[in-house]
Amino acid sequence: MRHARLINTTEITTTQQRKPKRAMKLPPDIQFHEDIRLLVYRPRGLVNRATVNKIIIVIGELEATLKEPFNRFSDTVAADAVDLNFEYIIRVSLYRRLF
Repeated sequence: MRHARLINTTEITTTQQRKPKRAMKLPPDIQFHEDIRLLVYRPRGLVNRATVNKIIIVIGELEATLKEPFNRFSDTVAADAVDLNFEYIIRVSLYRRLF
């Protein structure tokens, strides 16, 4: 079983010194490699609305916190099945495109 990882985010103060802001706890199936700015998502078992909502929340929080773009990679080798309907996929796509 993998352990959740903490992401240390930073903020720039008025003196332009980097100061730790907070640590973000990631679920065990999500890793963020700060050195190469890469988010890796490895879902296991069934991919459904709950798992998609979880990764959307993590991506949104990282985007808001880091303020810089980063790459994303999904390794779906361990996913056994996908239980998503077409309407939900379109809604998620539109939501991500608008925000």
